[in-house]
Amino acid sequence: MSVQLSLRPTRYDYLFGAALCLIFIVFFAAVKHGGTHAEKNAQIYVNGKLLQILDLRRDKKVAVGTAEIEIRAGKIRIAKSRCPRQICEHAGWIADPGQTIVCVPNRIIIEIAGTHAVTKYDAVTY
Repeated sequence: MSVQLSLRPTRYDYLFGAALCLIFIVFFAAVKHGGTHAEKNAQIYVNGKLLQILDLRRDKKVAVGTAEIEIRAGKIRIAKSRCPRQICEHAGWIADPGQTIVCVPNRIIIEIAGTHAVTKYDAVTY
């Protein structure tokens, strides 16, 4: 008596594969966008004093001294500045709690504050 083994996939194999793919997609989305539903604010300091707290969920542009700050899609940056080297402009967009942008000549500090402090790195330099 011999038993023949079939190597053709059944519909249960396809369902199992689809379920694994769905679990992977949900897990990846939860890890990648885990902090997006948390309330995130940008705190603007000038001369060491808190000037404004901006909600990152609303797109807008704000003038702070000689700098123009832009908020778009949950991220913030210094769009324009009249400082000599414009290092603050080159810092680009920040979005994660704990990240900062500093404009030393204008004495402006932008810091992201939020309920989820998800950091990928210990420090970032440009």
